[in-house]
Amino acid sequence: MKITVLNGSPKGENSITYQTIRYLMLMYPQQEWNVYHVGAKVKRLK
Repeated sequence: MKITVLNGSPKGENSITYQTIRYLMLMYPQQEWNVYHVGAKVKRLK
């Protein structure tokens, strides 16, 4: 199974969301994971 995660946290790899994703990646290594840190590129909302 392919799993794609869009991490919306502006903290990127330092976020709690990403730490949870890393844990899930360790628990389910047979899955194909794609993680995109889309929130890291957002500086402010207009």
